[in-house]
Amino acid sequence: MQKTYCTVINNLEKDSSAMLDALAKHYGEVKRQLYRQVAKHGGSCKKYKTEFCAKYNITARHFNAVAIDLQGQIDATKELLKLEVKRLEKSIKSKIARFKRDEAKIEEVKAGTRFLKKKALKSLKRRLYQTPKSIAKLERKLKGIKHRLKANVPGICFGSRKLF
Repeated sequence: MQKTYCTVINNLEKDSSAMLDALAKHYGEVKRQLYRQVAKHGGSCKKYKTEFCAKYNITARHFNAVAIDLQGQIDATKELLKLEVKRLEKSIKSKIARFKRDEAKIEEVKAGTRFLKKKALKSLKRRLYQTPKSIAKLERKLKGIKHRLKANVPGICFGSRKLF
């Protein structure tokens, strides 16, 4: 589960506030541009250190902070996607097992060895109709997540405009 924390700094002078806003904007821009480079050309964040220090006029320490922050986001996203793959595979497996049990029940009802109330039979038929669709939807989602994991970097979110 992901959590986002935000802090409000009160009682700042206008100059300090403007400077912090400019610094945050520059930090975010460098981070997004670094992500773009890593996604496009591959490699680790550290590979682009000299280029970014010169281009964005930042110190090596500032670049290291951006690179560590970005690499942490990438690694965390990959781990979350791996967990999601496991969850989806488990869900698909359980739905398939339930579908087979439901098919067996319907066969018993058709053979006359099992009797169900009208409402229960209707519910069972509806579930038999919907379950393959549900399984297909989960499989599409699983395929998309596996595709994201195979990519050099998975798509990550840098935050909303509201939080920024």
